[in-house]
Amino acid sequence: MAAPVSSWPLVPRILVEFCVILLQFSVAVTRDTINASHALTVGQRVASADQAFELGFFSPGNSSGRYIGIWYRNSSPKLIVWVANRESPLAITDNSAILTVGNDGNLRLLDGKQSTVWSTNISTHVNSSSAVLSYTGDLILKDTMSGVTLWETFQDPCNVFLSTNMKLGVNTKTGEKRFLTSWKSEDDPSPGNFTLGGVPQTPLQALIWKGSAIYWRSGPWNGATFVGIEGIDGNYIENFSVEQNNQMGTVYITFNAYSNSSIYMIRLLPSGSLESIMLEDSGQWNVTWKAPASACDVYGTCGPFGVCNSNESPICKCQEGFVPKSNEEWSKGNWSSGCVRRTELLCQRNMSGNLVRSGKSDGFLTLNGMKLPNSYQFLESEDDKGCRNWCLDNCKCTAYAYVNGINCLVWTGDLIDMQKFMIIGEDLYLKLAHSELVEKKQRAALIISVTIVTIIIMFICIIMYVKCRQKAKQRADTAIFILHPVLKKMSSASYIFKDHKSKLRIDELPLFKFEKLAIATNNFEGCNMLGRGGFGLVYKILQRSNFYFGINGLALLKGYAEASFTSTGILVKKKPRAALMISLTIAAIMIMFICIVYVKYKQKAKQREMETVQIVELMAYHVLSAGYMFRDYKSKFRLDELPLFKFEKLVIATNNFEACNKLGQGGSVPFYVPGPAETAHNSEFSLISIHILSTPFSFLKSMAAPVSAWLLVPRILVEFCVILLQFSVAVTRDTINASDALAVGQRVASADQVFELGFFSPGNSSGRYIGIWYRNSSPKLIVWVANRESPLAITDNSAILTVGNDGNLRLLDGKQSTVWSTNISTHVNSSSAVLSYTGDLILKDTVSGVTLWETFQDPCNVFLSTNMKLGVNTKTGEKRFLTSWKSEDDPSPGNFTLGGVLQTPFQALIWKGSAIYWRNGPWNGATFVGIEGIDGNYIGNFSVQQNNQMGTVYITFNAA
Repeated sequence: MAAPVSSWPLVPRILVEFCVILLQFSVAVTRDTINASHALTVGQRVASADQAFELGFFSPGNSSGRYIGIWYRNSSPKLIVWVANRESPLAITDNSAILTVGNDGNLRLLDGKQSTVWSTNISTHVNSSSAVLSYTGDLILKDTMSGVTLWETFQDPCNVFLSTNMKLGVNTKTGEKRFLTSWKSEDDPSPGNFTLGGVPQTPLQALIWKGSAIYWRSGPWNGATFVGIEGIDGNYIENFSVEQNNQMGTVYITFNAYSNSSIYMIRLLPSGSLESIMLEDSGQWNVTWKAPASACDVYGTCGPFGVCNSNESPICKCQEGFVPKSNEEWSKGNWSSGCVRRTELLCQRNMSGNLVRSGKSDGFLTLNGMKLPNSYQFLESEDDKGCRNWCLDNCKCTAYAYVNGINCLVWTGDLIDMQKFMIIGEDLYLKLAHSELVEKKQRAALIISVTIVTIIIMFICIIMYVKCRQKAKQRADTAIFILHPVLKKMSSASYIFKDHKSKLRIDELPLFKFEKLAIATNNFEGCNMLGRGGFGLVYKILQRSNFYFGINGLALLKGYAEASFTSTGILVKKKPRAALMISLTIAAIMIMFICIVYVKYKQKAKQREMETVQIVELMAYHVLSAGYMFRDYKSKFRLDELPLFKFEKLVIATNNFEACNKLGQGGSVPFYVPGPAETAHNSEFSLISIHILSTPFSFLKSMAAPVSAWLLVPRILVEFCVILLQFSVAVTRDTINASDALAVGQRVASADQVFELGFFSPGNSSGRYIGIWYRNSSPKLIVWVANRESPLAITDNSAILTVGNDGNLRLLDGKQSTVWSTNISTHVNSSSAVLSYTGDLILKDTVSGVTLWETFQDPCNVFLSTNMKLGVNTKTGEKRFLTSWKSEDDPSPGNFTLGGVLQTPFQALIWKGSAIYWRNGPWNGATFVGIEGIDGNYIGNFSVQQNNQMGTVYITFNAA
C-alpha cells in the first residue's frame, strides 16, 4: 500500500492548476487568434484587440440553426456583421462543433462528427497559419511565418459594410465580385433576394439588385458624393470614397465607419432597404439614412421618360413634349410603360423618310433639380458647349447633363429612373422638337401676357375708381352748396335733383336718402310745396340758416320704380358704384379669355401649317445630280420652301408615271396625280405638278434633267464647307470609330495636341506601321507601335485603321485583310478609340464608356506617364513589360525586355533573351537601392504598387 501523501505538498499543485484554469478562461474570453492548437468551441469567443468586435457561435432570433459570426461587442441589440456558414447552419443541439485551422492551412468549421461544414477553401502552400480578429472587424487568415494574408472576411462580405479597409466592387479581369447580400429574413442569415454592388462604368454608381433586376441606384459619383441621393447626411457623404482603375478593370467603394467620434455602418436589410446606422452612447443603433425612402426611389417606377415626384399626386407624370404610352394603364396607377414623344425629333423624321427641308432644328428643355437617369455615357473630353453640340448633332442622343466633378454625360436611349428633387439635384437638358419648345414658350408667354394685362387693367380700375371718387366728391360739394350739406349715400330708394338750367347729365347728379329729403322739406310740409308738375311735386328747400329759397324748375321724383323715366330722362334709382369695379373685372376676364383663344388659334394654325407641310412632303427630300419637285398649288409655298425628291420616289408616287395618273400638260410641264397609296395618306393632296429644276423642258422618264446651275451654288458652297470641315477633323480629331476611319496621310491628335497617331515608316524601313509619337519633338519619338510584327507594304496607300463590326480596333490593308487587331472578346454594339492626353489609345464602349482595351496594356519600348504600369499579375498571367526594337529601323520585338517578378521587396530587371542582363536592386519605398548616381528628380518619379494577396506588382512613372 502506498504511504499517504502529506496534504501540504498538494497546495502548490492546486494553485498551479487553478492559475492555469484562470489563464485558459482569460484567453478564451480575450484572445484574438485561432490556430491549430487553439480552436474555438461552442460557448467561447474571440475578441479584437480593442474589444470592439467578437467572434463566436450564435443563433439569431427563433432560428433552429447555429452559426459562426462576428458582431459588435458593446451594442444592443447584437449587430451581426459577418456570418461564415450562412448557407450551412449547424444543428442548434450540436455543442461539439469547433472553429479551427486545418492541416492545409485553411480555417475550418467542424461539426460534432468532425466533418467540415464550412472552410475558407483556398490553395495554400504554408506550414502553418492563424486567424486574427482585427480591430476593424476583419477576420484575417495569415501565414504565421511570412505574415502574408491568405484570406480575410472582407473578401467575402455578407450584409454589412464596415470600415475603410473593406471594399465593395468588382475586378473584371479576375472576375472577383465583392457585393453585400441581404439575409433571407431576420432569423435566417442565408443569402436573400437583394444584392448591393456596382458595375465598372465611368462614373461609378452603386446599385441594389432584386434578383437580376435593378431595384435602386445611387446615381453617378462626382468625386465627392453620389448625386442621385437626396437628403443624405453630411457626415455620411464624407465617409464614402471611390477607387476606380479602368486599366486594371477594378472599381471599389470604400466607407469610413468612424466619423467625428461616431461609429457608422451600412447594412442591407432582407426587405431590400439600405440603411446607415450610427452607434449611440447608450449602445443603441440609430438609423440616420435609409433608401429607398419612397416609391420614387424604386428603380423605373414611372417607366421610360416618366418623372417621379414624391411630393405630388399622382407621383408620376410625363415631361414636356411627352404623353403616356398607355392612358389606360396610367389611369390605374400603373406607370411602368412610361411615356412617348408627342412630336418626333427633326432627325428622326428625316431618318423615317419624312425629311423636312425647312424644319427648324431640335432644342433642349432644361429640367432643374433632377436625379439623372440611368444608362448614361461619359464623354471625358467634352466641355459644356461641346457636350451640348455633341447631343444636338447625334440623332440618337435624347438628353445631356454637365455635372460638376463629372463633366459631360449624355443619353442615347430611353431615359429611365428620373426623379424630381426638392432640395438638391442636377440640371438635365432634354432634347425636344422645335415645335414643342415653341409651344412651351407660347404658354409661358400667355401666362406672362395675361398676368401683365390683368395687372394693367386692375391698375387702370384703381385709377378710374379714385378719379370717379374725386369727381363725385366735387359734384357732391357743388350740390351741397346749392341744396343742402347732406351726405351722398345709397338706400333702397334714392332720389335725384336736377337743375334744368345747369344742364347736368343724369350720371352727374348727386343722390340723397329719403330721410335727408324729408329733413330738407320739413317732412314734405305742404307750406313748402310750390306747385305740381306734369310728373311730380315741386318743393322749396330749407337751408340750415332757415332761409327760404326756391329753385325754379327743380323737380323731385319719389317712390317710382327703378325703370321709370321722366320726359327729361331723370332716373329714379341708380346702380351702386361697385358696378364699375364689377364691369371692369368682367372686362379683364374677357380680355384674358380673348388672349387664350388667340393663342389656341395660333397653335391650331401652326398645327395645320405643319400638317400642310407634311402633305407636300410625302417623300424624303434628297438631292441628286437631278432634283425633282412636288408642288401643291393650294398651299402656295414659295419655290425655296418646296421639297426635292429622288427620281425613284416620283416613279413610285405616280405609279411609274402611269398615263391614267396624268391630268394634263401645263406648257411643257406635265401634271400628275399621286397613286392610291399617296392619296390614302392625305386626301387634301390632290393636285401635283412635277417640275424639272431648270427652265421648262419636256419631261423624260428615262433621263434625269440637270438641275439649274444657280440652284447648285448653295450646294457647292455647303459641300466645300463640309470638305473643309472634314479636313479640319482629319487633322485635329482624337477619335477613331466605324464611321471615321484613319487613312494613310491622316493623323489623330490628343486633345492637348501633344501626341499623334498615324501611319509612319521609320528610317530606311520598307514597311509601314501604325504608331503614336510625340507631336512637337525632333526627331520624331515613337512611343508605341501597333503592327510591329506585321508591317504593311510601304506602297500600300489604301490601308486604314478602323473599328470593326465586332467592336475591335482593326488595321486593314489595301485588300481589306486584317493585319493587326486588338483581338478582344467584346459584347458591345459600338466602340470608339480615343487618343488621350497621356499618349494612351483607349478603346471604349461608346454607350457605357467602359474601357475595352488600351495601348498601356500592351506597351512597346517606351515607359510613359502615371497611368501606365509595368509589372505582372500572377493570377491572370498578365505581363506588362517593355520590349526593345530589333533595330532603329525595325520596330519588331528585339532581344531585350524590361519588367519584374513578384518578390518582396520588388526590383526591376532587364532580360537579354531569358537571361538577366541588368537589375536595379530592391525598392526601399522611395528608390531602387541598386542604382548609383541617380538623379533626385528621377527618383521621385517612380512608385511601386505591390499586392501579394492579389498577386500583383506594378511600377508607375510620373512623366510630368
